[in-house]
Amino acid sequence: MAQLEPELLARLRTMVRRRVRSSADVDDVVQEVALRLVASGERAPIASPHAWLAATARRAVADHHRSRARAGRELSDDAAAHDSREHAPPDVARCLAPLMNRLEASDRSLLERVDVRGERQVELARELGLSISSLKSRVQRARLRLRRALLERCDVELDRRGQPSGDARCRSNAGTGGGDCSSCGS
Repeated sequence: MAQLEPELLARLRTMVRRRVRSSADVDDVVQEVALRLVASGERAPIASPHAWLAATARRAVADHHRSRARAGRELSDDAAAHDSREHAPPDVARCLAPLMNRLEASDRSLLERVDVRGERQVELARELGLSISSLKSRVQRARLRLRRALLERCDVELDRRGQPSGDARCRSNAGTGGGDCSSCGS
């Protein structure tokens, strides 16, 4: 840090603070930039310290956010495996598979590729020759049609946000005439 002037250090902290939430994370990112500065000094002199610092800080912030996202996915995967009964009720899952088969082929294909296989929407849009916003709209409409089909045929417990959170029961069991149990899988 001896090479980092106090004014430059203050600018770096301000730049990072705008992009990172917690002060501990700001310190971590600033430290990472300082380490990169020391490592780069051994290779070649830096022609424009301000530009180098800004570019390196942007990359360090991006690396920080990527590592946090990766850690969050790993935690959520662990939590999902641990709490699978609470967050993905098997009754709802049993209802969705047969209902997916009743969707139009285009809706079913989109949902299988995006939600089941986890394909990236950007790549799928490119493959299908669509704009990203068009593909996202199509996926949202397909999800809405699947949701409507589920709610028409099954009684599903919903949380405050309207997401399935409990058991799902076929309406034909309640005598409402919403279809037979084989139509929704419950």
